[in-house]
Amino acid sequence: MKFATILNPIGIIFFALLLSCSPKTTPAPAVIPEAELVISGGDRDEHGCIATAGYTWSKVREECIRTFEVGAVLTNAQDPAASTACHVVAGKDESKREIFLPEKPESIVLTGTKSQWSDAKKEYVLTEVKPGNFILQNVQGIIIYKSE
Repeated sequence: MKFATILNPIGIIFFALLLSCSPKTTPAPAVIPEAELVISGGDRDEHGCIATAGYTWSKVREECIRTFEVGAVLTNAQDPAASTACHVVAGKDESKREIFLPEKPESIVLTGTKSQWSDAKKEYVLTEVKPGNFILQNVQGIIIYKSE
């Protein structure tokens, strides 16, 4: 019994000394190189649109927009599992539509009638099959994007 009484305080002191001698390391905070640091709002384009906030310039609306908020979404007709989409934005009047294609760096303005529009080069034709339901065809007449 005496041995157990002596051992407990000695064990406690030994354990405390052991803990105090172990190095205390705190992980260093992650340092992001300034070249990789992007501040939202620090990337305004020539029109004042903030790309990091999802805004892009619309030629037909003449304002910064988020295509996923104001445009119709068309999925890839050739590969329905594709994660990319085409966005169609209506102009201020019925004669213009603007398409934002994932494979093109800039949007393309289409002009036409109430239900069919094409670009100046006739590379794309957008048809509104029924209200809010579109198909986009390439110059060969192949449907490349469509509403779901």
